[in-house]
Amino acid sequence: MNVANLLLARAEGRHRELAIRSALGASRGRLVRQLLTEGLLLASLGGTAGLGLAWAGVRALPLSDSIGDWDLDVDGFVETPGNNAKGDWQVVSDGAIETMGERLARGRTFTTADTADAQLVALVNETMARRYWAGRDPIGGRIKMGSATRPWITVVGVVKDVRHNGMTARVKEKFYVPFMQFHRSVGFALPTLYVVAKTAGDPLAAAAPIEAVVRQIDPNLPVANVRPMIEVVAESISTPRLTGFLLGLFALVALALSAVGIYGVLSYVVSQRTHDTSPADLASRNYFVIQSIFREEAAPHADTIFLGPGEHTFRQFLSDFQAGRPLRRYVSTTRTLHDLPPVRRDLIQRRLYLVPNSIVVSRGCPHHCTFCYKDAFFSGGRSFYTQRVDAALAEIARLPGRHLYFLDDHLLGDPRFARELFRGMRGMKRVFQAAATVDSILRDDVIEEAAAAGLRSLFVGFETLSPDTLAGAGKRQNLGRSYRDVVRRLDDLGVMINGSFVFGLDSDDGDVFVRTVDWAVQSGITTATFHILTPYPGTAMFANMAAQGRVTTRDWDLYDTRHVVYRPSRLSAAELERGYDWSYRTFYRWDRIARAASAHACAKHALKHFFYSAGWKKFERAWNLVICAKQLSQMRPLLEAVLSPVNGSSQADRSTAARSTLDEPGRCRGDLAGRPQM
Repeated sequence: MNVANLLLARAEGRHRELAIRSALGASRGRLVRQLLTEGLLLASLGGTAGLGLAWAGVRALPLSDSIGDWDLDVDGFVETPGNNAKGDWQVVSDGAIETMGERLARGRTFTTADTADAQLVALVNETMARRYWAGRDPIGGRIKMGSATRPWITVVGVVKDVRHNGMTARVKEKFYVPFMQFHRSVGFALPTLYVVAKTAGDPLAAAAPIEAVVRQIDPNLPVANVRPMIEVVAESISTPRLTGFLLGLFALVALALSAVGIYGVLSYVVSQRTHDTSPADLASRNYFVIQSIFREEAAPHADTIFLGPGEHTFRQFLSDFQAGRPLRRYVSTTRTLHDLPPVRRDLIQRRLYLVPNSIVVSRGCPHHCTFCYKDAFFSGGRSFYTQRVDAALAEIARLPGRHLYFLDDHLLGDPRFARELFRGMRGMKRVFQAAATVDSILRDDVIEEAAAAGLRSLFVGFETLSPDTLAGAGKRQNLGRSYRDVVRRLDDLGVMINGSFVFGLDSDDGDVFVRTVDWAVQSGITTATFHILTPYPGTAMFANMAAQGRVTTRDWDLYDTRHVVYRPSRLSAAELERGYDWSYRTFYRWDRIARAASAHACAKHALKHFFYSAGWKKFERAWNLVICAKQLSQMRPLLEAVLSPVNGSSQADRSTAARSTLDEPGRCRGDLAGRPQM
């Protein structure tokens, strides 16, 4: 019906075309055949797209689950074909049942008397008691795990059923054994230990005391993934919530398609009545403009302004404000991240964000590019400094979930800090994204340490392919460095690349756009961020251009790297903006995305590249729907899946490879031979 409405509206609008073709000799049958051909083609394409969408939706829905069981011997239970004794098991300490809020139905729970040398005991849930002790008292009954050589375990209590395996899964037969006895009853070591604590206040406030106790027991034992129980529960129901969200999204898509069909008919009717509409009514629009202002321009419009980082000046402001004598201006001179209070992440509504775990462990950048805002922002003090490693690791350990996004301008700016940070993160099972420079990737083995810690996507400032342009912009850290080697090294580690490129530097001409996009596609760059050169106030570039009379506007609203605010050297402003727009459109065309993805020899890396790049730029309207529906958190598992390791080999094992082994046969990377060197 939707396609039919569109075709009807289109046919009504083509009556003049059909009349002219008929006058030129086209028979009625030929015109009918043409319309039928067009209609069948559109209907086939629409049907194929609908089937593809339905297939993808069904594949995305979690329609089943699998829960592992342990083979058991139950004293007095007679097994029959298809009715074997099985049970899901859990090792707990005394007090764990009460702490988790589980309730005892009969018997007793574990106590400190259930030691390694005492009688082996167990608790069973009501479902297990009903199935294997039907008509009998389970208290005093015996079970044996797996092998006949294992000892008998005596049941001392029955606990109420709890849905440990999810809200939609049926309650399984479950039994518990004491922590002090598991080496005898279970017979093998436990890979992970979960500590559950009941608190009266903020649950995350208990993380530090618990970690201190663990350090006293074993200083080398890592404590990670600290999170409140409410988030654990939320994660357990994320799958059904995602299912419901997808069904709702498909319903919205169906509604949108229906609306498009109706719109096709109504638009034709409206077009026939355009002469009844006032041109003034059609042209009237409202605009809301926010004017950005800097430094001295801000002073007349504010009681107090802050210049530079505010970690310490804002503290002083609060003291002065409470005393009733706030200053007009606070200028940052103290540059340190040491001894800062922890971030109040409890104020963040995590469900509204795709990436709630954004973190900054350093400030600024050690380099001084002439066009970079950093020198202006950090003027009057140090322009690069870091947290203490232990403080950064403690902050990371507090963050729930797996994904992190480091917002640092240059995470690898201090090699010693970065190496210790990444080594401390190993074992936390995190995946993260960050930013770094070309020279830091090739400098030493820190990038391997980062990959071993979970680095999966890196923002790299290539900026330009011209060495002369690099020197003129003060980006000397890229000079003499092979971009080809950068791509090879990151590709070898399974790290996706977000390449940054700047257009409009003084040596750029009309060919710069084609050369840059072609190189990025051929090199397998996953995503590209293009910028129009913007001389920010306070930078050396702005001072030079202002002195030369090349700054064409001081409308700060246009200083967004998407508009030309100065007079380019070898391009007109219109050519520069057209080339910038062309670069984005061309790089993110479907055929260019597929070609860039095919640069990777590893099929899994190619697929991740394709879905990440396409999902980022080709479905912006769908992302808007998800944002408006406040369901961004439901997309987080998808992002983490795309950022999972490229192949089965451990990144930790691969991080020990020296730079000389980058050409080792068997690596999962594309063949970059023949690509541009710069």
